[in-house]
Amino acid sequence: MIGRVIGPYEVSELIGRGGMGEVFRGRDTKLGREVALKILPIELSKDPDRLARFEREARVLASLQHQNIAAIYGLEEVDGQPVLAMELAQGEDLSTRLEAGPLPLNEVEKITRQLAKGLEFAHENGIVHRDLKPANVKVAGDGQVKILDFGLARAFAAETSRESGSGSAFTATITQALTGVGTVLGTPAYMSPEQARGYEVDRRSDIWAFGVILYEMLTGTRLFEGETATDTLAAILHKEPDWDALPEETPALLAQICQRCLVKDPQHRLRDIGEARVALEGSNTSVLGLSVDSLAAIEMPEYSGSRRRLPWILTGGLAVLLLAVGYLGVTGFLGPKPAPTPVVRSTIHLPESLSLDLNPSSPGPVKVSPDGRYLAFTATDSGGQNMLYVRALDDMEPRLIAGTTTAAYHFWSPNSRTLAFFTDSGNLERVDINGGPVVTICKADNGKGGSWSEDGTILFAPNHIASINLVSADGGIPEPVTDLRGDTDVRSHRFPQWLPDGRHFLYIAVDRSGGSGRVDSSLRLASVDGTVSKVLMPCQSSAIYAGGQILTVHDNILMARPFSMETLDFTGPARPVCDEVLAIPAAHLSVMSAVDADVLAFASGGGGFGNSRIFLIDRDGNNSQSLGDPLMTIGLEFSPSGEHVALAFPDRQKGTFDIWILEVDRNLQTRFTFATETELRPIWSPDGKWLAYSSDAPGRNNIYRNQCPAPVPRSGYSNRETTVT
Repeated sequence: MIGRVIGPYEVSELIGRGGMGEVFRGRDTKLGREVALKILPIELSKDPDRLARFEREARVLASLQHQNIAAIYGLEEVDGQPVLAMELAQGEDLSTRLEAGPLPLNEVEKITRQLAKGLEFAHENGIVHRDLKPANVKVAGDGQVKILDFGLARAFAAETSRESGSGSAFTATITQALTGVGTVLGTPAYMSPEQARGYEVDRRSDIWAFGVILYEMLTGTRLFEGETATDTLAAILHKEPDWDALPEETPALLAQICQRCLVKDPQHRLRDIGEARVALEGSNTSVLGLSVDSLAAIEMPEYSGSRRRLPWILTGGLAVLLLAVGYLGVTGFLGPKPAPTPVVRSTIHLPESLSLDLNPSSPGPVKVSPDGRYLAFTATDSGGQNMLYVRALDDMEPRLIAGTTTAAYHFWSPNSRTLAFFTDSGNLERVDINGGPVVTICKADNGKGGSWSEDGTILFAPNHIASINLVSADGGIPEPVTDLRGDTDVRSHRFPQWLPDGRHFLYIAVDRSGGSGRVDSSLRLASVDGTVSKVLMPCQSSAIYAGGQILTVHDNILMARPFSMETLDFTGPARPVCDEVLAIPAAHLSVMSAVDADVLAFASGGGGFGNSRIFLIDRDGNNSQSLGDPLMTIGLEFSPSGEHVALAFPDRQKGTFDIWILEVDRNLQTRFTFATETELRPIWSPDGKWLAYSSDAPGRNNIYRNQCPAPVPRSGYSNRETTVT
């Protein structure tokens, strides 16, 4: 290539090779500037559709014009091979700088700030790097930082998510026809846990890689490293960073940014790289020596000129209920500003024999009674029994409600005397909290929330693939009030809530695609008579109305947005109330409750998918062996040979369930079903050649069976699906 002319560019020397081709230095003869020319593999041009997709991606990437991002100038061709002309970034790779050990703290701060600026600009334009690593960061002699190869991993693999059907275009290693060998899309040592698992990635994967780079600049050591790529990925999934390795003189802010970026659960990772950029620019010159309490600290909002300030009680914790009293404001500008209600925080502990039941398949989140006097929740006792409990706010102990075994998604009657709930027996039931028989209202085989109106009618979601229904609290035949079958892009209507007028209600619509795991559902408003139906806003999980506000949880921050019952629309922007509010992605559930009696309850914590462990023991109860990772599963069965276990557990990104196979000897889990909907309760055939399971893929529950090859291949399962009934 040296000496060749490609379009307006003269090729002068080879400066690098990588998985995406060779890179040459060149000169733009028209503009008189040096450029980098990336010669892409010729196989790319052999597929017209693939090349067209790459060109579309390249055009999008060319729009990234920022001082900390190496720009793309154009796309040329030589001897049938695509050539990408890019800005020639000066300086040396950050990876080369790191070979000598940790960087000086002032240099770390400068590089970190510029990396954050470049990432923020790209993310705001909808572009994720997906392969951020020190080798893709150039540092010039004057300290200028340039991020290289932004978005090229996606450009190379643009067709994968559409053609593979695997649900992710960015698995740890994807073998491609481009080079004839495995091309790593995302370098293993810098992959986020969700990227290593093969899930769809978003900006939070870049934030993770940003944290890994920051850690390595501070310590001079590779954070995640193994003898093989598999070992490295295992370290990412299971190893925690050694925070003691950070130098003692590390500024508190840099340490906190690093810690927030390296949270394995993306729901609790730093939400936006812009937050780090703002913190890093908090002082005029340098953040060195700056001490902060918490990067994510969020103060209670103080709204000016409020007509009314609502004192709220907030509760949280997974095994603990955390209480606090605060306020939200309904915006107004009449009269002088009243004195704010003081914020008070206190704690209520569950008895040691109970733990809050937040199983994603059938949780019982804390619910406040309409009069603000009681909290209701489901809890698991020491014997593993789940039942409803009620605790008066002026009492010290929760009280068990008899007859409520397997209760889930409970909700209060308007008079605060009765609780309705769903059960494993497939019913919507109710019970008086002061004693009495449990009464069946109607059938609901997998209920997903309800709401009880003043006139004695109940809105509820009978299951995860049904419309919102209406039924009398005294019982009867439910009638649908939303049309899920006509909602072609939606797989679930759930969590209805009456509005104060008794004619309109809110509910959540969950996208059929599953989205990115961040915003894949929307809050909707509808009327019982069907004359009103509109989308109010995108949201990650369930929302509620109270005190003139609609409350939602976004990235574990509780947000309040003023809402008018006159116009049935928002009257202002959302304001943050507090952070660390739990949401359960698999259930699309915000674990919080609020009423006009000035009480707000929420659970705080991580929103995990369960911590149950599988143990293998002999018939005498000895030789206990732990299998797999902590998980939450619906259905678990050994194969007839005892060599494998079939499991159903949730996809963190989509909220659906899939069947997985656990190989006992190697303690290795392999995904078995890949449908976009839910598969549950696997059962082996007597010969171990088939697995049967329930699935709602066609929009209703059917029983399916898939053939399992024997022996089980290490690379996964090639299966054939058959509908049985």
